[in-house]
Amino acid sequence: MSVEASEHYGVALLRQDATGNHLNIVSEFDSETYERYSSAIRNALAPMDRFNFELVEKNFQSYLGVQKYLGRLLSLGREFGSADPKNLGQALMSPIVNWLTSFRLFLDHSEKYLKRTFGENSSQFEMFKVQISTAFDTSPGYRFVYKFRDYVLHRGAPMSKITISREEGNPTRSSQQVVFSLKRDDLLSDKKMGSKVLADLALANEDFELEPLANESMVNLRQIRQVLEDIQIEEGARTIADVREALSLLPADEIGTPNLIRFSFSRDGGLTYSPQPFLTDQSIVD
Repeated sequence: MSVEASEHYGVALLRQDATGNHLNIVSEFDSETYERYSSAIRNALAPMDRFNFELVEKNFQSYLGVQKYLGRLLSLGREFGSADPKNLGQALMSPIVNWLTSFRLFLDHSEKYLKRTFGENSSQFEMFKVQISTAFDTSPGYRFVYKFRDYVLHRGAPMSKITISREEGNPTRSSQQVVFSLKRDDLLSDKKMGSKVLADLALANEDFELEPLANESMVNLRQIRQVLEDIQIEEGARTIADVREALSLLPADEIGTPNLIRFSFSRDGGLTYSPQPFLTDQSIVD
């Protein structure tokens, strides 16, 4: 009859060299202490995890950059060949779809993180919901982009036309501005856009620009991101003493990367462990 190995918890230093991986367990404690340290380390690291939001910013700048490039391409004139506006519109849609997808990914991921960390009825999640509701209720650009993502994924973009204009008093080609417009009536036909967005669209021109709405939506998304970061910083500060306590268990004269670990020994003496790296930068801890 096999006996299930009991699980142990502690702090260890991990080191790798030419001979392999080396584990030095420097302190052991109970599961409750492990969970307390583990939660505190996650809280301390949370404000630095900006991947999802930075992806939105990167994709947004890519969309604006491609749009600017296509505008310059059109401004070169016939001696450089004629560009098909339809193909140019399709070329622009790829970065737009990437941006819209990452926009919603950030919101969905943030919501799940707050529910998992604090609970659906928590004050932290309520603060986040209030900020999102405020953005949707007060910003036509934000609510349009929020709904436009679903429209594009299911029906494609209602790209209307490309308009080329020049700055007033400047007839040179270098001053040409290219505007990529959307078809209002195509969007109005989709009731899933919601009553507020449909009301906004009813007041829009038959062909209208996406970029001003996109810029407005990003202003609001950055405010939402700030609320999330404030929540994370407050929670990290609340439990930072537990991180300091865990750090105090590390010996000053040992070499290796500090980790929290779960570990167990098999009947034949083998060791199985699961590491969780934690902060060693005192400037972050302080």
